[in-house]
Amino acid sequence: MPSVLPTGEVVYSADAVRGEILMPDYLLSEFTRAKAPRVHWIKVRGDSMEPTLLPGERVMVDTTDQHFGQGGVFVIRDPDGEILVKRLRKLKDGEIELVSDNPKQPPMVHRADEIGILGRVVGRLARL
Repeated sequence: MPSVLPTGEVVYSADAVRGEILMPDYLLSEFTRAKAPRVHWIKVRGDSMEPTLLPGERVMVDTTDQHFGQGGVFVIRDPDGEILVKRLRKLKDGEIELVSDNPKQPPMVHRADEIGILGRVVGRLARL
């Protein structure tokens, strides 16, 4: 499970790192404004984001983009420390709704200070 340092840097335990996906700068810039070290790939677990994202797919996360005001799909750390991929919606009174694309999964509501936003999902790597 990754940790987020006060500087915003995301740090993974050694057993969580499986390798690197290297992309040319021109291709990376089509998805994000971040430099390669600030773009992370996370493996999707579970069916909560089906049909948009399937279990086993990898999503590209721009860790420099944590602004969820306009919504979108983000990787977050929930209050229990679990890493989740969810749509975020800003509610009133400092609350955030975590929404799954799978209608079988109900939305969750948390205070903004209860979760950590690791970054915006900007792409995916999937089998055809």
